[in-house]
Amino acid sequence: MKSTASTTASKPPVLSHKLTPQELSAVKQLIAGYRESAAFLLRSADELETLLLQQP
Repeated sequence: MKSTASTTASKPPVLSHKLTPQELSAVKQLIAGYRESAAFLLRSADELETLLLQQP
């Protein structure tokens, strides 16, 4: 989910400096890891919900 320009326009920048290429790469890797974890949690929740629905 990406922010829209209208929601970020009124907020001050979180960082006061530009990130280095290495920092950008590290942040992108963190984001990918968070997305992967979120996908795993969503799948797990769906599986648990399915098990609950199958209970007599």
